[in-house]
Amino acid sequence: VGSVVRYKVGTAEVIDLVEELYVLMGTNVNHLGTTFEEFQDGMRQYVSGKGYTYTTTNMFTNGTFNLASYKNSVENGKPVALFLTGYAMLHSITETSTMDTITSGYSANSHVVVGCGYKIDTYYNTSGATIATRNYLKVASGLDTYDIGYLNINALGQIDKAISVQIS
Repeated sequence: VGSVVRYKVGTAEVIDLVEELYVLMGTNVNHLGTTFEEFQDGMRQYVSGKGYTYTTTNMFTNGTFNLASYKNSVENGKPVALFLTGYAMLHSITETSTMDTITSGYSANSHVVVGCGYKIDTYYNTSGATIATRNYLKVASGLDTYDIGYLNINALGQIDKAISVQIS
């Protein structure tokens, strides 16, 4: 809608898609979850089966997650699949006149989320100089608790792989 992208959640079409990808990706077959390679194979099968082409772009530079590449991808309407080992999802930011308290929920499990935006909070001292920056990735988590929320990349957890996805 205009410049705002809204993602469907919980519709019959979304549920059917998730169930089909679950099978194509071999989720929970011989091990818990889906590996990166299984994810890629399942996506290729699904997309080519629908008559389209699946391509990805790595969001890492020299072994480090590239936030600028991520931002560019989502600003251009390309979602980013993020493969995590441990992750923290933002619960809330409580602001007072002298301090912000950031509360996140943490899981040590591996998980895959889909990045679709971001939030950047910059903190300044009384002289106007930047003293801290906090980055959050807006993600479709697939979790009942968070649904679409913010991945706190300032906290515990690790992004192991990140790929921008294009289906054409």
